[in-house]
Order: sequence, then structure tokens, then C-alpha cells
Amino acid sequence: MDEVEGERLVRMRRRLAEEGLDALVCRLPENVLCLTGYWPLSGVSFLMLPRDGDPLVIAPATEAEAGLLPCGVAYAVFPWGRVSDPAPLASVRGLLAGRRFSRLGWEGDFEAVAPAHVAGEVLVPAHSTAAMLQEAFPGAVLADATALLSRERAVKMPRDIDGLRRVAAVAERGVLAFEASVRPGVTEAEVVAAVEGAVVREGLGLGSVRSVRGFAQVLSGPRTAAAWGPAYLATQRRVETGELVLLELATVADGYWSDVTRVRVAGSPTGRQRAVRAAVDAAVRAATAAARPGVEGAAVDAAARTSLAEAGLDTSFPHHTGHGVGFRYHEPIPWLHPRSPDVLEEGMVCTIEPGVYSEDFGGVRVEENVIVGPAGSERLSVPARGWE
Repeated sequence: MDEVEGERLVRMRRRLAEEGLDALVCRLPENVLCLTGYWPLSGVSFLMLPRDGDPLVIAPATEAEAGLLPCGVAYAVFPWGRVSDPAPLASVRGLLAGRRFSRLGWEGDFEAVAPAHVAGEVLVPAHSTAAMLQEAFPGAVLADATALLSRERAVKMPRDIDGLRRVAAVAERGVLAFEASVRPGVTEAEVVAAVEGAVVREGLGLGSVRSVRGFAQVLSGPRTAAAWGPAYLATQRRVETGELVLLELATVADGYWSDVTRVRVAGSPTGRQRAVRAAVDAAVRAATAAARPGVEGAAVDAAARTSLAEAGLDTSFPHHTGHGVGFRYHEPIPWLHPRSPDVLEEGMVCTIEPGVYSEDFGGVRVEENVIVGPAGSERLSVPARGWE
């Protein structure tokens, strides 16, 4: 476990000491991945990280047998899946018990979480998990470590960047399917099916990827004017010639997330569509150039808005410029927003996603994923192509 035994483990132990915590226990797959490199398949695994001592992963025996646990990580396994097997929390309690801690950090306030590979049912730490920890560590005070974990996750390690490059390559398969499917007569639902199918069909096995999921949202025509909102449903609406089609695509590969947006025209773009797209592309470049170590998130947001103002479109940009991404679809740090207090650091990964929306021309947004480097930002996502 070279990386965890290196900078990340040293940093986490320092954070635990600063917070007066003797140990940290995690069960969310995103946090287990961050601290060990292991992405739980089902979401019933745990990690115990003492301030002094070696980390311990506790996982179902089936996940160890499948070779999912990383080399060099100490682990214990429990049976799960047969009717004769104990409940997972009971097994975990038995494997944790016997240690003495005064203050124990846990994931007490994660209200937004990423799914495990079994994405249809998200398991989260709640009262039952807290009760199990109290039974395993009698007398220990449970302290919420959500803020501590969020700060640690904000700066990615080389292992994480490798994972993010892989998921970017997978997401691009979905983008290519999107571009190929946009044509007059296609339905929004058919575009979604093409994108998500390509992500799984072509992404699985790409490089060393073992698990992929794609979550596509598609709007077309006048509906794209509402694409500034946080969520929307695809319909059986058929795309007409000359209309815009917008894709918001979340992709996860082995626990690492990509978040990109692309927009196409079903046919030849009009002069107005070209001008709006050019203005959005310029705003992406301006915000990307501004995203450097030591710069506040609010300044990056301002760079995008200033660029759009030069085209007279700043009043049509109602949402944030970007957010953290990597261990989850949307991570809280850094937040690229007019009131963001976050200061960018080398190794942070975020989206850059300015967009403009109007009942007149619809909605145009381009979203890229970038890593903050020592001299500026580098795109992790494959840069959006033009409309020609």
C-alpha cells in the first residue's frame, strides 16, 4: 500500500491528531477507495484507520476471493450472502471489537453519497452503524469526521489521477455515441440508451477497468433552455432538424467519477447557435486558465462570467462554474461559485461548466474536468469537439 503508507496516510494521521481522534472508521465506498485504493463492490465493507497503527479493511469474503482488495492492505473477511450467514454489521462488530479508543471518527453527516458497483441500492452509515460502533468500542465518543474526509478527498493522489484518466476515456465512449446518435427523428430516450450502452459495452475492459456505469440525462429543442437545473428526465420527444440536443453524463469506472456535458445540433448550426457556442467555449478557456493554485473558487467563477459578459451573455448564466469531482459525481471541494471561499490547491480536480440558457436559442453548456497543476490546469476529459 505504497501511496497510503506515504503522503496520504501521513496527512490523514495528522488530521486525526488535529481533531483529537484516536481512529477513523469508514463504510462509504468513496471514502474506502480514497484511503486504500479498494472500491467495495456492494457497500458493506469497512475501513478502520487508527492514528497509531496499520489500517484494516473488513470486507465480504467474496470480494477478497474475487481479487478486489489491493495488495499490501491488511484485511479481515466475513461470510455474507448465505441464509446461514450473520448480518454484516454483526460480523463487522466482532472483527472490530477488542480495541480501545476514546474518540472515534465516523461518517456522520454525508447526506450526498456515491453508489457502490451495485448502484441500484445505496447503503449509508446511519443509526445502526453508529450503534454497532458504540458496541464495538464501549465508552468511545463518536465524532463526525465528514469535514475531515471532505478536505482529504479534495486533493487527489497520483493513483487517483490515474483512475480519473481511465474514467475520462470511458466517458468519451459515451460522448462519441451521443454525437453519432444526434439526428432528426431520434428520441431523447434513444440517445440516452445509446450513450449508456456505449459506456458499458466499450468501457468495460478499457485499460484495466473492471466496473463501469453511465448515467445520461438528455434534453432537446426548447427543453434545453431548462438544462441549467440540477436534474431532468429524458422523454420520447423526437428531435427536429436544426434543434440543439444536450447531454449531461456522469460516468463511474472502478469508483472514480467523470462529469461532462456536451451539446450538438441535429443538422447544421445557425449563426446564432455558432455564436453562443463560441462564447461558451471562450468561457471554458477563461475559467480553465484561471484555475491555478492559490486562486479562490470565486475568482475562477468570475473569469467565466467576465468572458460571457463580453458576448453579452452573462445574464443568461444562472448556475455555478464548477465543483469538485472524482470520488463522487459532485464533491463539495472546490466549489467554483461567486461566494466560494475555497482556495485551489495543486492536485484538486474540478469541473468547468459555464452555460447559457434562453427561450430564444435554448441551452448551450460545455463541461470539462480539469486537474489543478503547479503551473495551471490540465484537462482530464477529452476536449469537446466543435460542431463541424
